[in-house]
Amino acid sequence: MLTQLCTGPSEVTVFEPEVLGAVDGPGSHCTKAVWYDALQPESLVNTTRDNGIHTQRRRMWNNAFTPQASTASDEQKALSGYEDQIVFYARRFENEVARSIGSPVDASSLIYKFTFDLMGEIAFSRNAGQDRLRDQQWHAAMTALQKGMALLGPLSPVPWLLHIGLSLPFIPIVRDWNSMVAFCKSCIDDRIKVDNLSSGTICDPRMALEMTKCVPVDQLEETDHDISSWLIDSSQAKTLSEEERVKWLYGDAITMVIAGR
Repeated sequence: MLTQLCTGPSEVTVFEPEVLGAVDGPGSHCTKAVWYDALQPESLVNTTRDNGIHTQRRRMWNNAFTPQASTASDEQKALSGYEDQIVFYARRFENEVARSIGSPVDASSLIYKFTFDLMGEIAFSRNAGQDRLRDQQWHAAMTALQKGMALLGPLSPVPWLLHIGLSLPFIPIVRDWNSMVAFCKSCIDDRIKVDNLSSGTICDPRMALEMTKCVPVDQLEETDHDISSWLIDSSQAKTLSEEERVKWLYGDAITMVIAGR
């Protein structure tokens, strides 16, 4: 019986279930494939090929997804803090479906808008001030994300070509991808400003090295704990330069938007 097959110059397909534990199990010494380098220079927790860095970043993420938050100064339970938002958007989704009784429903579009709004709320305490389910409007970032992600599928079997493709901004689909990435970065930029309300004025992280562009506190609003707040708090405790810290937070934002689409 055939158990493995060479399917490429540096690729082997294995037909045994035991391979899952050997490759992805706790004792595995395997690393991610070169495909995960395609999104560089962006740094994402789920695409880094360095096991040590992945472990460090994953622990930061754990703070936002555990029943009891590990931050000693805050007794709020991380997961329970999202329940109200989830219920709110779920009921809004239910109401929108109920309004369509007797008429065809574009379930794909409706679910996409629901998950996008819920992601914005839980990840960044942000929904752009619109009820996209009710207004039937698409946020520009939603369109860019949907179009930009279409690039990954066809080119995934050829990682080097994907990397080259993403470096050519004049290609329309690459412009969509870059637009989505810019939206993600703007979300974490705004969230960092809110998270630092107590300092009087907050320097825009996009200008972190020059420290010249600041935002008055009275233009910002406080917010409840969301996923970004845990990541921002955790990153401040690490010995990272400001440039590295913001770079990883940008990557976290991209991860949240893509995962929540």
